[in-house]
Amino acid sequence: MSADNTRSGTPVPAAPRGRPVASVAALVLRLLVVALAVVTVRDLVVTQGWASGTSWTASVARSLDGTSTGPGGVVAGVVLVVLGVLVVLLGLLPARRTHLRSTVAALDLWITPAALAALARAVADRSAGVLEARTSRAGRRRVRVAVRAHGDAAVVAREAQSAVDRDVSAMTPARVVVTSTSKELPR
Repeated sequence: MSADNTRSGTPVPAAPRGRPVASVAALVLRLLVVALAVVTVRDLVVTQGWASGTSWTASVARSLDGTSTGPGGVVAGVVLVVLGVLVVLLGLLPARRTHLRSTVAALDLWITPAALAALARAVADRSAGVLEARTSRAGRRRVRVAVRAHGDAAVVAREAQSAVDRDVSAMTPARVVVTSTSKELPR
């Protein structure tokens, strides 16, 4: 094994991933196959004489007998080919990564950006001079935590940023940024 996929001599599992993009197309195709099965069973029941009516597939085949391909058929064929190629390409796309890997070598830890934001918010909220902390943005590359400070906003922001850097930022490759605004308390 190469050094890229091992950490401390043990293999590192692949990143947790979300649902593949092709799952939506697969759901639509499943529904179309179920609809085709319903029509086929209905036609079987009618042709066996178990129910009255006419076969839908036989009537469609009779209506198409003797017709030639017109511009509408060519357009429909091209659309179906394009949709088929699109479904194949969607099937080849990898699923989106949902977690961030810890940068601490001793840990095999994966964390979602939302969980990282909640952790950073909790650490910033416990910092001195912080009245309130909230997550303003949680992404894979950057997490923004906004704090409302009592007193000097710049000093409180620096203290909250150093607490977040010490406790949270060392765990992940995402950058955690703390911003602050000042609020005067009523006397």
